[in-house]
This record gives sequence, structure tokens and C-alpha cells, in this order.
Amino acid sequence: MMDHRPAPLDGLLAEVTQVVGKRALLLRHSRSGTGGLTPVLHRIVEFADGSTGFLKAALPGTESAIRAEVAVYSLLGAKPFMPRLDGCDSGDQPWLVIENLEDASWPPPWDLGQISIALATLDQVHAAIAPSELPTLRKALAIWSSWTQVATNPEPFLSLALCTSSWLERSLPTLLDASERAILDGNELVHLDPAHNMCFRDQQTILLDWPKACRGNGLFDLHLLLPSLHAEGGPPPECLARQGAAEHAAWLSGHWASQAAAAADTPLLRGIRQSQLEQLRIALPWAARELGLEPLAPHLGS
Repeated sequence: MMDHRPAPLDGLLAEVTQVVGKRALLLRHSRSGTGGLTPVLHRIVEFADGSTGFLKAALPGTESAIRAEVAVYSLLGAKPFMPRLDGCDSGDQPWLVIENLEDASWPPPWDLGQISIALATLDQVHAAIAPSELPTLRKALAIWSSWTQVATNPEPFLSLALCTSSWLERSLPTLLDASERAILDGNELVHLDPAHNMCFRDQQTILLDWPKACRGNGLFDLHLLLPSLHAEGGPPPECLARQGAAEHAAWLSGHWASQAAAAADTPLLRGIRQSQLEQLRIALPWAARELGLEPLAPHLGS
């Protein structure tokens, strides 16, 4: 059967061949379905020597994200919690090829051993001194929305029917105050997108998708992961939370509360909104429990 790849993919194969140093023959979709919700090109590259790699290449409008990830790999070098980088280019159409992890173990489902390994790996990440060239966590979060937006316009959030307007009116001052007190500053390496970006191989967690990496309080990373972990069968967030959990839970629930009901006019955005709603359904009751607020509703108390 003839290969009818579009010309831009043929050009990518030529670039990969030149940079990686071995002939790239074929681009195919991953059997594991990895690639997440980021709107970039994801393909498996097959080389003439029988090896493979995972290609991420920019689509129009996503060039800065790929360049940011290329820069992170350059700054951090080889780390046990990162995929091996086989080659990259930050030119007009930036791309990178990392090791092919489609045969690794990808949760969900999670088991207790995997959860333990994942948390230990996050500790490894946060133990690394983040290069000063990385943005601060506070700066990275400056573009994230919060309870402030909900306070200004509560109707989209209330349309999700997660709480009553009276609950929100009584609880909003506490949620706003706790969010303001969240500890974000530090010099630890922060991944800032650990959920859905973890796989396991040889008793080691590999973290993918590094364009948001920054420096700050590593515990924010942990608390960012816990709602997704619980949604995928893990324990309630407070079972694994650490210092500052109440404030981080307030901060995170505010972001998801302001985003989950936003417009979603494409399949990509609908997937993102659904993910945000799933995390909000866990993070908001968690924040309420941590802050001593009254329960939202019986079915949201888990």
C-alpha cells in the first residue's frame, strides 16, 4: 500500500533523520492512545534500524509550547523521571522526539504500589533545584483564573449545580482568603501538569509533557495531582495531602470553578471542560472539608 503522508510530514521525517542521525521511515499513531489534550501533532516514528521514538511537533498556534518544552529538556538534561530525548528542533516548526513509551504501564487503573512510586517520583522532581531560567510558579499561575472571577460572575459556576447560591455566598470569603494565603514560592522544580502525564516502567515513574515546568513550591504539584488521582480510583485527597493542602485546594478549586462552565465549542475544549469538572467535583468538597466549611451536598462529600 502506498504511503500518502502529507508533504509537511515528509519534511518532518527528513528533519528527524538529520538531527537524530538515523533514517526515519514512517510516522504512525500510537497504539496506546497517549498524547493527551494538548493540540500538537503526536506520532510514533519508526527508524530504519528497527527502533522507534515518540514525536511531538507544533501545529499552528502551538509553536511556543513545543519550544518551551525543548528549552526545559535543554535546561534539565537527563533525569530519571523524564523520557530520554533523542532529538529536537526549535525552528519555524519546532518538534522533539523522545523515547517511545507506548508499551509502558499507563494508569488508570491505579494500584497502591503505583501510587507510592508516583509520589516518590514527585519527591524526586521537587528535590531537584530548578534552573533560574525557568519561570516562577507564581508567574506561571498569573494567567490562571480563580475564585475572583467566580465572585465577579457566579452564574456560570452555579449552573454546574455543585452548590447552592447561598452556600457560595457564605463560603466565598473563606475560599478567597485561603487562596490568597496559598504558598507558591520556592526553588523546587515544579512540573505543573502531572495528572494524566505519568507512566510506569521498571519501578520508575516517567513524567511526560514538560512545557509548563517552573520553579516554586513543589507541594503545589502534589496537590494538583490528588483530585485526578482520586477520580481515577485513588484515595481521597486528604489521605495523601501535605502541608498547605487547605490553601492549595482552595486555589485549585477556584481555578476549576471558573473554567469548568466556560464555552466549549470544539471537541478539544469539551474534553478539557469535562476534565476540569471532574477535578472540581473532588477538589471543592476537599477544600470545604479542609477549611471547615459546611458540606456542599451529600453526594459531593466524597
